[in-house]
Amino acid sequence: MADPANRQEVEIKYRLPDAAGHERLRQRLAALGARPAPIRHEENVLFDSEGGGLGQRRAILRIRSINGGAGGTLTYKGAPTQTNGVKSRAEIEVAVADAAAMQALLAALGYKPMNSYRKRRESWHLDNMEVSLDTMSIGYFCEIEGPPAEILALGQRLGLSDDQIELAGYAELVKRPPS
Repeated sequence: MADPANRQEVEIKYRLPDAAGHERLRQRLAALGARPAPIRHEENVLFDSEGGGLGQRRAILRIRSINGGAGGTLTYKGAPTQTNGVKSRAEIEVAVADAAAMQALLAALGYKPMNSYRKRRESWHLDNMEVSLDTMSIGYFCEIEGPPAEILALGQRLGLSDDQIELAGYAELVKRPPS
């Protein structure tokens, strides 16, 4: 059995100029034989201690609810490392039946909500990779998650360029003032 504490999230994020970028990617993904998954609407709430210890370590503690449901996922992400725009970090996820109760539990442990953001996610599956088309109030994005050696190659096959790589995570991007 795989050790959940050793799970690594490996991904790259591209910033797209507009919704037309998502449409171009949908067409390319379909042409490559990718399979779409149902669209999800996510509510992400990020937590930290009063002193900001997680943020200081560049770690994330998050509850994600899907499509307004009562349940969700509790996620811990460790500090990221990046190589050529590909980000790798430890990730531990646990399904929770009651996101509000989990938030109360985190509060009892000294964690409080520090930030939140909503995202519309359209995921596609191709071979052993997941391509997500994300729409947020801060813009349009494409994330590719999978084996490190294959991520950049798929980005090129999809017509994405290195100058579109977004190094910041969503947690950081939603904190920035609008440009």
